[in-house]
Amino acid sequence: MTKTFLAILTISGAATAVTLACDPNPPLRIAAKGSGGSGVTPASSGGTSSGTGGTASGSGGTTSGSGGMADGSGGEMASSGGSTGSGGSAGDSAGGETGSTGGAASAGGETGAGGSATGGAGGRSGGGIAGRGGGGGPGPMLMPVEVIDDFDDNDGRITVMGGRQGPWHSFNDTNGGNQTPPNAMWMPESGGASSTPYAAHTKGSGYKFGGIGFDLNNATMMPESMQCMAYDGSMYKGITFWAKGSANLRVEFPTKAFVPTTRGGTCNESSSTCWNVYGSRAPQKMLTADWKQFTIPFSTLEREMGGATPPFDPTQLMGISFKSESDSFDFWIDDVQFAK
Repeated sequence: MTKTFLAILTISGAATAVTLACDPNPPLRIAAKGSGGSGVTPASSGGTSSGTGGTASGSGGTTSGSGGMADGSGGEMASSGGSTGSGGSAGDSAGGETGSTGGAASAGGETGAGGSATGGAGGRSGGGIAGRGGGGGPGPMLMPVEVIDDFDDNDGRITVMGGRQGPWHSFNDTNGGNQTPPNAMWMPESGGASSTPYAAHTKGSGYKFGGIGFDLNNATMMPESMQCMAYDGSMYKGITFWAKGSANLRVEFPTKAFVPTTRGGTCNESSSTCWNVYGSRAPQKMLTADWKQFTIPFSTLEREMGGATPPFDPTQLMGISFKSESDSFDFWIDDVQFAK
């Protein structure tokens, strides 16, 4: 598989709060971004491990009460519309992400009465897979802990922090087609998630795949240059990001062993293992016109052609890419963070 890169742009919009599940072992959490709350998945009373509350009993989630993550009257640290409250697995209060009673999900939910673990009224968090307060929900719960890039510095490189540096770029399979931005240094576009100033944006058609990505340890201005080095991301358990638009999205985590030597890796360019990298297709067909937050745990990754050998090595991360596996795409990315 070959990979060409183009320069990239960024834009974004606003959002609302919704939670979605993906496959039987969902590798992500999704939350529509609204005007209040913390951006985690909203839910009403009753959760995956439902009953009148979450895994930590009582009428609330693991962090219970009718308030948000931290007391207050709204916003990211919300009160009655925050991330945690009297909900179950998703732990959100009746009001969810937007801070209004009822939030984005109603009582009931996907698994119906009883939830998936310990009976009681309410289904799978009434519409949310994973919020902050509950104990249930499939897969690990991750919280954003460190910004990789929020684009608000309005440049074409990730935020210099924690030993990370590197340019963004766009790429495709080079077989015809067109993609914007073209081969040039790109800048973020205005209109990020939650009314923030900027985000990344790309669109294209006529390719087998195309997308955008960034290097994690590249001091040069050239994306994926031979001078790229690996970044040790083993202190984290995954990433979160916000996205919208249309794309059959796969999030990829190339490590040194699968990146060609011409781009800083150790893979022989002629080897079939090059670019058969670890990633997640969990966000596929999940993007909409509204901003949503996605969480990708490292524990859920598999290689592009299938399988999980050799094991994923987060100490050898070369970058992160957002690749559409469709012949046309138009999507936005914002607020990329490592998570624990």
